[in-house]
Amino acid sequence: MKRRSFVAAMGAAAMAAPVAVAQQPPAKIPAQQPGLKARYNALAEASSLCVTTGQDCLRRAISQLAAKDSSLIDCAKSSSDVVAACGALAALAAAGAPFAQAFARTVADLCLSCKKDCDRFAQIPECAALGAACAACAAECQKITG
Repeated sequence: MKRRSFVAAMGAAAMAAPVAVAQQPPAKIPAQQPGLKARYNALAEASSLCVTTGQDCLRRAISQLAAKDSSLIDCAKSSSDVVAACGALAALAAAGAPFAQAFARTVADLCLSCKKDCDRFAQIPECAALGAACAACAAECQKITG
């Protein structure tokens, strides 16, 4: 008999939970500021270019690794980080998100680090293109962050 009353009590609690959650006030989310979207257009474009060229560089590095040439392993790591970070920054910047500015500081550091790796292999077209894209993205990040 105790089991039945326990199950009934759990069922009643489960039915009441959505009502209790619905009565809570929504969490405070920073409001999108007007004009940020337009201000971040160049940043969104520069970080998107980093994603595209980073993917090309990553494909090149992976093909080199598949051929048992590990000379581009640092390049692969850097380009993978840049693709992930710049993809996130491009999305934040395109939406005019208020956290894009703070995240741009981190992305600038990643891009400058990646550019150093790319400069070691400037004779490889994909590396040279990513190095240039990283330099441009870092410059845009620094414009935004001040």
